[in-house]
Amino acid sequence: MNDTRQVGTIVILAAIIGIVFYAAGYGHASSRAMRKEQQLANSVRMQRAKLFVIKSRADLLGARVALYKAVGDIGQQNLTMANDHIAEASADLAAVDATAANVDASHLGNVRKQLQGFEVNGSADPDAQLSQISEFGEEVDKLISTPVATAAEAAPAEQ
Repeated sequence: MNDTRQVGTIVILAAIIGIVFYAAGYGHASSRAMRKEQQLANSVRMQRAKLFVIKSRADLLGARVALYKAVGDIGQQNLTMANDHIAEASADLAAVDATAANVDASHLGNVRKQLQGFEVNGSADPDAQLSQISEFGEEVDKLISTPVATAAEAAPAEQ
């Protein structure tokens, strides 16, 4: 009987030890998985920040291209297309995040306001209109020429 009792005790102790080792291994694997998940989340956050910077800079470039097209449209006396390209430039500037693009927000705001109210029309002096659009282009060029921020500097605030 004593042998049976010792065997039973050994089996119970072995089961308890097995459960403890299993739980310890599970906890270790779980913490490793959590660390990996955190690393991946940080990587995704940084990639999103980089994408945010790139998109804002691309919007600035898009606005400049649209203004170049507007100048060409006026040269060809296609005022409807010129106004469409000015509206496109205005929309591109509206999409720019000043922090991500690393530009002066007040300067960007001023260019937005000026461009938003501008319209090419046939009754006005075409040279004056070309000059005004060229000035808008120069202002956008000034915004484009600022150095690009790093993704970490331009990362949007977590919401």
